[in-house]
Amino acid sequence: MEQQLLWKNLEFLDLHSNLIQGPLPNPPPYLILFSLSNNNFTGEIPLSFCNMSDIAILDLSYNNLSGIIPKCMANFSSLHVLDQRKNRLYGSIPGIFAQGNHFRTLNLNGNGLEGPIPGSLVLVLRFYKFYGFEWGSSKFNSSFPMLRILDLSHNNFSGRLPTRFLKNLKAMMNLDEAKRKLDYMGETYYQDSVAMVVKGFEIRLEKIVTTFTTIDFSNNCFHGEIPNSIGKLHSLRLLNLSQNSLTSHIPLSLENLTALEALDLSSNKLVGVIPSQLVGLTFLAKLNLSQNHFVGPIPPWN
Repeated sequence: MEQQLLWKNLEFLDLHSNLIQGPLPNPPPYLILFSLSNNNFTGEIPLSFCNMSDIAILDLSYNNLSGIIPKCMANFSSLHVLDQRKNRLYGSIPGIFAQGNHFRTLNLNGNGLEGPIPGSLVLVLRFYKFYGFEWGSSKFNSSFPMLRILDLSHNNFSGRLPTRFLKNLKAMMNLDEAKRKLDYMGETYYQDSVAMVVKGFEIRLEKIVTTFTTIDFSNNCFHGEIPNSIGKLHSLRLLNLSQNSLTSHIPLSLENLTALEALDLSSNKLVGVIPSQLVGLTFLAKLNLSQNHFVGPIPPWN
């Protein structure tokens, strides 16, 4: 591929899922959609990408790109999908991402990024090396009313689970599925997808139903109690808090998670009896409470 693309009036350019290799080309300036995913592009993201003033969807995922994320990518007022997952990018996430962005999808999974998390990112951040994260930030605690997938697994987060933050996950509270049209997250030229653990198995969801809701805080260093506020997330389907250092009892408020299909609290330091109220979770297909300090009888599941 030539280093310079000369189609100066081109608005949509989709070259995904080919065998194209070499450095990224300098893009035409008026692109609205630019997809180069699933190829073998190498090298750094050129600064010429900063000239795409109208870009709305930029997908560079599943390549072999290296270097840092150019700070200019947070300045695009029209950008609402930025997918750079599964590359070899390193350095920190530009802090400017937190300032008045219009992202609907921001996927940086599977790189070598590190450093503190800016305050209002879309959170599909598995297998990163984040540190210096402050749940207590008032800006962070009110930033995600429409968030439906929250995956912070396999990091080194510590501290208590974020009670105030959980109270602001409005989309996980009262999702009226009966009144919602069955649809998928995404749009004509870009469908959201995510790799995650569902009921104990790592799968890739190529399409995500808009009613799908999940929280995965597993494999971190969280400690303290499981907050009662989790019980307000009535539309939650999957909850994974395993492989942490959580203590105290299972909160009785979990009985309110009537849509829950999988609950994993294994490998913590939880104590007391297993609440009989969990029997009322009739959609529950997987329950893992192993490697804790529970005592007493097992509730009588029928």
